[in-house]
Amino acid sequence: MFMQNEQYITITQEVKYSSLGNISADTKKVWIVLHGYGQLSRFFIRKFSVLESPISFVIAPQATSKFYLKNNGGRVGANWMTKEDRLVDIRNYTTYLNQLYDSLKLPETVEVNVIGFSQGAATASRWLADGYVKASNLLLWSGIFPPDLDIINTQNALSKTNVYNIYGLVDPYFTTNKAKEQEAIITELKLDVKHIKFDGGHDIDSKTLEQFV
Repeated sequence: MFMQNEQYITITQEVKYSSLGNISADTKKVWIVLHGYGQLSRFFIRKFSVLESPISFVIAPQATSKFYLKNNGGRVGANWMTKEDRLVDIRNYTTYLNQLYDSLKLPETVEVNVIGFSQGAATASRWLADGYVKASNLLLWSGIFPPDLDIINTQNALSKTNVYNIYGLVDPYFTTNKAKEQEAIITELKLDVKHIKFDGGHDIDSKTLEQFV
C-alpha cells in the first residue's frame, strides 16, 4: 500500500530587507513598509524617499517566497503567502517580522509606523494583530484587512493605533466590491479608521504619503 506523510521542520534562513537612512540617537520615527505581490524590497522602498529624514528610518522587509513573474525567466518578484499552507506562511512571516523588529533594537521613545501595500496590507494587519509589535500608525494602502482576523486580538492590538485606509480612485484592484468588503470588516472590528482617497491607481502616491511626513 502506498502511504504518504507530510511533516514540517523548523529551519534558520537568511532574509533580505532594504532601508533608507540609519538608526541613531536622533531617530524619532521608524517606517516599516511591506510590499505587495510580485515586488522586491529594493525597488519598492524607492517609493518612500519622501519619508527619509535625519529623524526617520525606513525599512522594507522582503517576503521570502520568490518567483519569476513571467514564464521561467526574466524579472523576479516575491510574495508573502499563497493558499498552499497559508497558516504556515502566516506563522512564518509573523515570526520573521517580529525577529526583524527585535534586531532594530529601538528605544521605546521611537514612533513605529507600518505601511502595508496591496498584499502587504493583509500581511501588516495579521502581523500587528499578533500583538508583539505596537504601532502608532497603520496605513493599509490599496489593500484591505483580511477577513480571517481574530476580532478580539485585533481590537486589543490596534486599540492605540491610528488606522488609515488609503486607495486610488482608479485602482483596478481596489474595486467597489473591495471597498464594501473593507467597510464590512472595519465595522465588525469596531475600529475608527480614517479613509483617504487619491487621484491615481494601484500605487504609492507621493503627495498623499507626504501628509504623514
